[in-house]
Amino acid sequence: MIDWNRATVLTAAEFDVARDLLDLGRNPAVLELLSPGFTDVERARVVRGCLDTLAARGLFTGTVFEPNLVDDLRTVVAPEFQHDLVVAPPSWQRALVAQRAGRAVLATRIDDDVALVRVRPDDAAAVLVELLGEVVPGPGVGVQIPVTVLGEAVERADGDADRLVHELLRRGCTAAEAEVLRRMGRTEGVAQLGAGRKGPDPCRAPGVLLVHATPDGCYVQRRPTPDGVGGPLPDDAVVHAGAADATYLVRELDRLADAARRRRAPVGAHRTW
Repeated sequence: MIDWNRATVLTAAEFDVARDLLDLGRNPAVLELLSPGFTDVERARVVRGCLDTLAARGLFTGTVFEPNLVDDLRTVVAPEFQHDLVVAPPSWQRALVAQRAGRAVLATRIDDDVALVRVRPDDAAAVLVELLGEVVPGPGVGVQIPVTVLGEAVERADGDADRLVHELLRRGCTAAEAEVLRRMGRTEGVAQLGAGRKGPDPCRAPGVLLVHATPDGCYVQRRPTPDGVGGPLPDDAVVHAGAADATYLVRELDRLADAARRRRAPVGAHRTW
């Protein structure tokens, strides 16, 4: 689905310089990009170097940037809507699919480079799930558990998997449900998938997907998020958890994105993703 042969690959510094000179706004927080050059002299040197390398690849003419690059950067930096992926270490990855004016662009950090690829807007969720690689579901039943109950059990277990099962059983989980949550705790990698409306009326989806890669296979939590940054969750907030394949992840991310488009609870200025 992702045609990497069509990608425009920029260094992190080139992305930052082009964005800055085009006055498009701040770097996307998801990509965790810095602006190199602490002093005016250092910054000027960085800008000259980046413009030279961009010009050598036909992306800068000496006076203007290549038009397709401008369109892609504007879409990524100032989108109307955004799907995003954050993969925690050791498999560090940051990516987003930005949408603007009917166009969609995948932007993903690859070490110190940023790859930009145009994709179909309807494929935004599938593109991010594709970046996770093969997704093989683990065994077990689906679980619905109140956020407070799960939080209390995890806190009391203090990293002990057997104790977690005991604490969950004490709180009303079945043995099958407790076993699924125990398996999910044996993580080899964790990723977060989310979505949100941008622009003058920004709003995140009412939840995120936490993807657990484990020795037994892939699991996912659909966790609710508060209406406002730092705000409380509703007393009846529930975590939905269980095994997941790629099709399931795409469907659930699409549902979250649809909810974000309809949601009217604004988020604060400090929400980064």
